[in-house]
Amino acid sequence: MSENDNGPDRTRNPSARSGVGILESDRFFVTVLLLCVFGPLVINPMAGNFTLDIAWPSIFSGDEPHYLVTLNSLVFDGDLDVSNNYRSAHKGSNQAGIHYRALPLPPHSIYYFNGRIYGWIHFFETVPERWIRDESGGLTAPLRAALPDTTLPPGAVTERTPQYTQHSPGLPILLGTFLKPFRSERYTEPAAILFSALAIFLTGLFLKDLCCLFSTKKWAVHSSVLLIMLGSPLWHYSRTLYTEAYLALFATAFFALTLKKEEISPLRKWLIPGLIIGVGIAMKPNFVLFAAPMILWCLARKQFKGAVYLSLGPGLGLVSMFLLNASHFGSPLHWAQKFICGNPVTGAWGLFTAGNRGLLWLSPLVLIPLALWPRFVRGDTSRTVPLLLGWCVYFFSMSLWHEWRGGYCYGPRLIVPTLPLLYLPLLHWIEGWDRQKLPARLGFILFAGISVLLNGFATVFYRSVWSINPWFYLIQR
Repeated sequence: MSENDNGPDRTRNPSARSGVGILESDRFFVTVLLLCVFGPLVINPMAGNFTLDIAWPSIFSGDEPHYLVTLNSLVFDGDLDVSNNYRSAHKGSNQAGIHYRALPLPPHSIYYFNGRIYGWIHFFETVPERWIRDESGGLTAPLRAALPDTTLPPGAVTERTPQYTQHSPGLPILLGTFLKPFRSERYTEPAAILFSALAIFLTGLFLKDLCCLFSTKKWAVHSSVLLIMLGSPLWHYSRTLYTEAYLALFATAFFALTLKKEEISPLRKWLIPGLIIGVGIAMKPNFVLFAAPMILWCLARKQFKGAVYLSLGPGLGLVSMFLLNASHFGSPLHWAQKFICGNPVTGAWGLFTAGNRGLLWLSPLVLIPLALWPRFVRGDTSRTVPLLLGWCVYFFSMSLWHEWRGGYCYGPRLIVPTLPLLYLPLLHWIEGWDRQKLPARLGFILFAGISVLLNGFATVFYRSVWSINPWFYLIQR
C-alpha cells in the first residue's frame, strides 16, 4: 500500500511520530520567536510590581541611563561630549531616560591628567543631599572642596569641562546612525530598546543558520533555537540598553557565516564576518578574542587569503578605538576603562554558580549542553574547534575581569554573548529525542520548563530581577 493511501510514514518521520510536526514550519518558528521577543516590550511594571502595566519601553538602571545619555549626545549634538547632556538630565529633560529626570545621577565620565585616569566622582559631590536644587526643580552637582591629586592645577575640571563616557561608544554610535534622522527626545529611549529586541530576534535567526550546519532536521533546529533563546538570559537582554544583545548577535552571525563550507566569495565568507567583529570591538574591545581563534585556524589550514580578509575588520575596529582614545583622552593607549585583573577561578565559578546571578540557577538547562560538549567537539572538528576556542578565550577574559559580576544587572551579563555558542550541543540531544529513555525525557522537560519560566518571568518583570535571583525573589514574596 502506498504512503498516500495510509498517510505519512511515521516510522521514517520522527517529528510526525512525536506529534511535533508543526516545528518543521519556518513560519511557526519565526512567529513564536517574534512574539516572545517583541511582545513583552509593552509590559513595563516598576520594580516589585507584578501587574501587567502597559507603557512605552524604557530603561531601568545600571549602565543603561549612561548609554542613553551618550546616544542622545550623538543624536542631538552630533558629538560624544556628554557634559551638557548630563546637565540637561539633571535639570529635568529625558536625556538619561524618563525615570531619571531631575535626579542626582552621577555621570559615568572620565578625565585623563598626566597619564592618570580620574572619574567624575573624584571632582564632584556624589552625596545627593549636597546637590543644589534650583527654583524649577533642577539639580546641580557642586565641585568637591579638594582636588583628588595635589599635582592637578586649580580649576582642572569645571562644570563646562568636556566629559567623555567611561563606556565604549560603539553602541551609541550604531544606534545613533539609525535614530539621528528622527531626533525625538521622547522616543529615542523606546526606540533604543526596540533595537535591542531586534538584535536578539536576529540572533535567533543566525543561530538557526548555525544549527543548520550541524543538523538537517528542521524540527530539532527550531526546537533548539527556541529553547536557547527563551530558556537563557538572552531573552531578558532583548529589553535592556546593554551591549550584550548586540554582541550575542555579532558572535552568532560571525560563526554562522565563517563556518559554512560551500564555495562562496571571500568577501561574504571572511570580510563581512571580520567587519562584524570590528563593530563589536567598538562596543567591547576584547570582542576581538572571538576572531583570534578563527584567524589562527585559517593560518593553520593555509587559508592565507581568508586570514587576511578576516583580520581587516578587527584591525579597523581597533584602529577606530585608538583614534577615539587619542581624540578624547590624549593617547591611543588611554582607554575609557582599564582592564583590572581578578581571580579567573573565582570569576568562572561565580559566573555559573553565584547565588544572585549564576547561570546554573537561572537556566538549569545549561547542564545538558555542558555535558555534551566533549562529544560534540569530536564531531566536525573543522567547525566545533573554532567555536569552542572562541567561546573559551572570551569566557576566560570575562572571568579574569575583576568585576565579573557585570555591575547592576540580571544574571551573568558579561557572558551573555557566548550563550548561543555554549548551548549549541543541545541540538544533538534534541535530535536523539526518540532514542532517549523516559527518565531522561522527563528530566529534560523539567530543566527546560524551569529555564523558560524563570527567564520569561525575568523578561516580563525585568525590573524586579536585577542582581536578584528570581528564585530568591519569589520566595521572599
